[in-house]
Formats: sequence, C-alpha cells, structure tokens
Amino acid sequence: MLQYEEQYPHINLHLISNVEDRWRPQRGYFEESKLKCKVSVLNRHVPSKGVPKEWYFDYFHVLSILNEEFNHRLVKKLCPIE
Repeated sequence: MLQYEEQYPHINLHLISNVEDRWRPQRGYFEESKLKCKVSVLNRHVPSKGVPKEWYFDYFHVLSILNEEFNHRLVKKLCPIE
C-alpha cells in the first residue's frame, strides 16, 4: 500500500479490516498498532465486537444493522465533513 501511495500521491488508500469472527474467537482480532506501516484504517472489528450472533449472516458477513454503521464510518473516512 505504501508503494502505491508513493507512486500515486493524489490517491488516498484505506485498509479495511475484517469483522470480529464470533464463531472462531481463536483467530484473534485486528490490532492497528501491530501494522508494520502507517496507513489509514477503517477498523470494522471494533463496532462488530460483542454484537449478537444474530447480526451475522455467516462467519464474516453481517446484516444491515452493522453494514449501516460500516457505511457511515466509510463515508466519514472518505469525505470528512465537519
């Protein structure tokens, strides 16, 4: 990602994390602080942490109640309006 940003400085890249895996917690969780480079992150793990399993369609696909929150965060990241 950093190489791409260096080659195309007018394009902003954002890393989008996975949601929390409610059925296989041994997979761990996403930690921005452990990234080896400084990139902009849309962390979907945080808002999905601890929500009811009923909000998931399967392991990684969530229903609209969570997708709405992800969409709001993505818009704020791409078009920060104060």
